[in-house]
Amino acid sequence: MDEPGLEEFEQRAYSVTRERTGLALNLDYRPSDDSEFYLRSLYSEFADTEIRQGIVTEFSDPIGAEASAGGEIVRELKDRKETQEITAIVLGTKQKFDDWHVTLEAGTSKASEDQPFAIGGAKFTQEFDEGLGYSGLKRLQLNAPDTAYQASEYEIDEVEVSDAYTEETEKNVKLDVAYDWLQPSYQVTFKGGVKLSQREKSAEENIFIMEDFADLGVTGLTLADYETSSNVEYGLDRFGPGASAGKLWDMINTFELQNFRDEVESRIASYEIDEDISAGYLMADMGFGKWQVIAGARYEHEERTGRGNRYDDELETFTPVSDKFSDANWLPSVVTRYDLSNDTIIRAAYSTGLVRPNFEQVRSSYYLENDDGDLKAEFGNPDLEPLTTQNLDFGIEHYDETLGVISAMAFYKDIKNFVYEADVAGRPGYENFDEAVTYINGDDAYVYGLEVNFVHQVSGFNNWLDNFLINTNLTFTDSEATVDWIDDGQLVSRDITLPSQSDTTANFALGYEVYDVSLRLAANYKSKYLAELGDVEDSRYDIYEDDNLTLDFSAKWLINDHVSLSFAANNITDEPYYVYTGQKRYNAQYESYGRSFTLGVQLINW
Repeated sequence: MDEPGLEEFEQRAYSVTRERTGLALNLDYRPSDDSEFYLRSLYSEFADTEIRQGIVTEFSDPIGAEASAGGEIVRELKDRKETQEITAIVLGTKQKFDDWHVTLEAGTSKASEDQPFAIGGAKFTQEFDEGLGYSGLKRLQLNAPDTAYQASEYEIDEVEVSDAYTEETEKNVKLDVAYDWLQPSYQVTFKGGVKLSQREKSAEENIFIMEDFADLGVTGLTLADYETSSNVEYGLDRFGPGASAGKLWDMINTFELQNFRDEVESRIASYEIDEDISAGYLMADMGFGKWQVIAGARYEHEERTGRGNRYDDELETFTPVSDKFSDANWLPSVVTRYDLSNDTIIRAAYSTGLVRPNFEQVRSSYYLENDDGDLKAEFGNPDLEPLTTQNLDFGIEHYDETLGVISAMAFYKDIKNFVYEADVAGRPGYENFDEAVTYINGDDAYVYGLEVNFVHQVSGFNNWLDNFLINTNLTFTDSEATVDWIDDGQLVSRDITLPSQSDTTANFALGYEVYDVSLRLAANYKSKYLAELGDVEDSRYDIYEDDNLTLDFSAKWLINDHVSLSFAANNITDEPYYVYTGQKRYNAQYESYGRSFTLGVQLINW
């Protein structure tokens, strides 16, 4: 088989500014020992300003390292400011009536994400008959003629502007009731409760695309008319000139932007979803002798309605789409604890879990295209089932005055309906399609493994060494999932590891603790894992994140009862983020973040 070649690669330089504001107000009123009323409130604002300069190099033919070919280079700019706001308020009361305990809460929350008039992509292009290539494996570098770094050689091709806003609101009410039944040889706490919640999400995006600038009468037609005052700082390679958002906006603002609205992209990107969840549970917490047993079950019922648009490229028509989904699940669990001795505990549990697909995956949007007789579609899947798990856990913990705490936990998870992106062309309902990309539920999957923990407080020296603390964790896992597709009318499948599941993770922390000072040095390791399926049908295109080892340091100094200082240094060793396709030598993504440092002040009961 011929050696694979690289078709294109992209270099990106980011400039990111982040601002965060957080406020919380908590009020408590206790008229008696048996009565409590409370208010919990939260406000958070997170503003993220990002300028991304990019170089996209596409070769005329796939090539290997140090080879040369013709092709095209596109210099791109993305410039956006995204502001996320979260507001939440909870009102509640706790009441005690003899052996009865009642908790009642009502809450409301609102989360929004606003990205007004961002440059989603400004493109400047230059063609090359020859001389384009690359060097390196993990860290690719561009080989190109000097004209690749001259702004005057790039022609403005397209500018995309987007104005996006999403909002999600939730209202909920919750009631919990507990009863303590105390007997001479055992005790039982019975608990039950209900929760009703209503969630609404709306997403609206307007996309504007400007092209053919000479026909529009624009005189600035090259990157030289919009370039930044200095070359872009890029630590991985030579980059050259960038595009200035301010100069581009000066040009854009001479036009009526609404005249360039892309009706199809805008309407497909906009949708609404309403979700109602009704839940209830019953459980009993029993203690007798050396045993503790917690047994119960939770019931959840979901009603979801989605509204969006379907666009038919051949007929050039929009059709409103409305979808409904209903689902109910019982989630039983049994958790046990047995005190083998005063120093040793055995734990065992059977539990179930549920994870619903996100709104992007289930949105009611449908794009149908007829590409020279080939039917192609891309759409959300409102019929996605939630992921469910059945879990078994068995472990032992031992407490020793000299050694500290040693624990080991074995676990097994049986997973149904995990979600992945797939081409469903050829399946029932899509027999005539050449491509139909959506999200579907996978077959069964499993994860099993062993987690070991060790915590040790240094002692016996009768000096400053007794203030050291060692904490380490090691987890081994194995997983398997099955994905399938249609090939020549036949359903075929292959096994994969469960996405985002490393087979080895490890953490080691060395701490130093005295009354007013806390220090931590931590190392965190995770082995490679499957990040995504590049092509469901071909394992050679599976995308893996490489193994990763980071070193972090944190410190906290309690100046007095009201004021403390904190410091953190993250990624001290400047560990890069590396993702590859199939084999390590085939770069999919390489990112360098550098080190980050944080200094904070905390005021308590000021």
